[in-house]
Amino acid sequence: MSKSKLILTIVEEHSNKLTRKDVKEVLESLANVGYKELKKTGAFLVPGFAKFIVVRKPATKARKGINPFTKEPMVFKARTRWLDRAERFPVSIKMADLPPCRQVLMAP
Repeated sequence: MSKSKLILTIVEEHSNKLTRKDVKEVLESLANVGYKELKKTGAFLVPGFAKFIVVRKPATKARKGINPFTKEPMVFKARTRWLDRAERFPVSIKMADLPPCRQVLMAP
C-alpha cells in the first residue's frame, strides 16, 4: 500500500472528522519523530502496532573474487554496512493477519 492510498483509506474511515491534509501531517510527523528517536536511542515504539529497533551490522572487509562477467580476478573494496531497521509486531496483533517480520534497509 502506498502512502497516498493509506492516507485516503484513513480519511474515508474518518471522513466527518479528518481531512486529507490532517492525516498527511500526522503521518509525516510520526515518521519524523520515529527517525529522530531511532537515531537517538536505537528504538521506537508505536503502541499497539510495532516496535522498531536499530541493528548495527559489522563492516565488510576487502576480499578477493572473480568478476562474473569477465571472469578476471579482482578485489572487492571494503565498505561500511547499512543500519537495519527491524520490525517486531506486538503480541496483541494477530500474527496471521500480518506479513512475516522483515528487515528494512535504510541509509545511515
